[in-house]
Amino acid sequence: MATDYRAIMLALLRDQTYAAISARLRCSSKTIRQVRSVLDVHGFGVDDVVGLSDAQLAVLFPDKRRDRDESLAAIDIPALVRRMREFTNTHRGKKFRIKVEHERYVRQCQQEGARPYSYSQYASQVSEFIRVNELKWPLEHAPGQKMFVDWSGDKMWVGRPGDADSFQVSVFVATLPHSGYVFAKCYPNERTASWLEAHVDACRFFGGVPELFVPDNASTASFRPRRDDPAREVASDYLRLGNYYGVGILPTAPAEPTHKGHVERHVDIIQQWVGQYLDAYVFDTLEDLNDAVAAQVTWLNHDKTPYRGMNGNTRFQEFVDYEQQFLKPLPSVEFEPMEWRWATPRPDCHIQVDKRRYSVPYQYVGTKLKVGLGQHSVNVYSHDGTELIVSHTRSYARPGSYVSLEEHRPPQTKVYGNLWTRSRYVTWSQHVGPACTRAIAIVLNRPKIEQQAFFTCENILKLANRYSKVELEQACKFILDSRQYVGYSNIKNAITSHAAERADKARTDTSPNHPNASCSQDDDDVIVIDFDQARLRGLAAFDIPTDTIDEEA
Repeated sequence: MATDYRAIMLALLRDQTYAAISARLRCSSKTIRQVRSVLDVHGFGVDDVVGLSDAQLAVLFPDKRRDRDESLAAIDIPALVRRMREFTNTHRGKKFRIKVEHERYVRQCQQEGARPYSYSQYASQVSEFIRVNELKWPLEHAPGQKMFVDWSGDKMWVGRPGDADSFQVSVFVATLPHSGYVFAKCYPNERTASWLEAHVDACRFFGGVPELFVPDNASTASFRPRRDDPAREVASDYLRLGNYYGVGILPTAPAEPTHKGHVERHVDIIQQWVGQYLDAYVFDTLEDLNDAVAAQVTWLNHDKTPYRGMNGNTRFQEFVDYEQQFLKPLPSVEFEPMEWRWATPRPDCHIQVDKRRYSVPYQYVGTKLKVGLGQHSVNVYSHDGTELIVSHTRSYARPGSYVSLEEHRPPQTKVYGNLWTRSRYVTWSQHVGPACTRAIAIVLNRPKIEQQAFFTCENILKLANRYSKVELEQACKFILDSRQYVGYSNIKNAITSHAAERADKARTDTSPNHPNASCSQDDDDVIVIDFDQARLRGLAAFDIPTDTIDEEA
């Protein structure tokens, strides 16, 4: 099929993604980049592209292959199709191999002194003829080119079905179609995190990376941006995985079931030799189940012979002999699936994710950021996800702990908007009392990076709103006098304990055995308050300075 360069140019000018263009127009990313380069060089707009003639397009995008192919012997494709039909009619259950026909074609060219097409060119022309004429043809897969992936429709059980603690798990299947080497493993669900983790596990199992991942049209793999447009785009997380491994992603067409026949056949094999075989056993944990699945997969790859009836080879032998060397090497650092969150940095220059706090540059305070939470790292991106701001090693320390970088600290000589500062908390504590001021100073001086203490100070000082300044001051004094750890929990516990003691004392005073219990209600109407310890400002604090008012008037 000839490449529709005009359609690609128009799609690029409409800002469609490479993935959407590739899926809709059936072209490679290399071709799209070539078209983009032509657009950039000539500065074409939509009207310019529409006005280009076919001859002008041919000049812009010369068919170099056609110049090369003129000296090669033509392929008699109609005769080949007739042989295919005769073979399938007379040999029921057997496959018509295109490799055999290519060898027949090469020998004929040698006899005639002509130059033959290579196998890949031969297969490409035959496949295109069959596609255009809606014929059936067994798909041939080059070694190391594709990894088909899919979820099995049949789930497996952890625990005995029906028990309260039992649950179902999904079975992921990946296979290399050239050799038939297969991988299978169970995962808790079919969500994006499990989908990505399964690909990482499969590539590790195969010991290399193919050129393409070929998934079904699951929502974790691709989606339709517009309901009225059948074009699909690769899901962003899946695309990130492909970019990390340098792998293209080509979801199968929804209306082309034959394009995914290989993986569906292997899903059926896994359902039989793994699912049905292990159904008679009970597994207490997912790890135990996956150990049993791995054993069955090893048997399928290494011991079940022959595969495809070729030389009595197993799948593993076919893989080692014909496909392993064509896989690309794995990256030195394994891809890490991310769980995505949103977070807004507090004025202390930290975001909170999974109950731990991670620093960001002070310029991003108050800005909503996208956070990728992985097993080993925490990556903070800009709001649109295009710029990596900072990457931290994920902390598994106690909840509330800090992971901070010194360069994220704001300059001490400059005040930035509503950033939290030491003076803010010192001044705030002085309105409570001297004991509270001493306690806040201890909290501020404790960490190496002062900003890490701001959140604790905030929580301590806000106790005055929940209770009272007097109670907070008394609690701080009690903690300091008793030489306890100065922290939010201890101060809060001191307040609540003191409140509980007062409540118990009040109940004791009103009990029948108390000396004042027999007093009448009239005798208790007068409430006596001890003001000796009260912090009163006095009447003078409320005098209005009339002389100042007159001067201003």
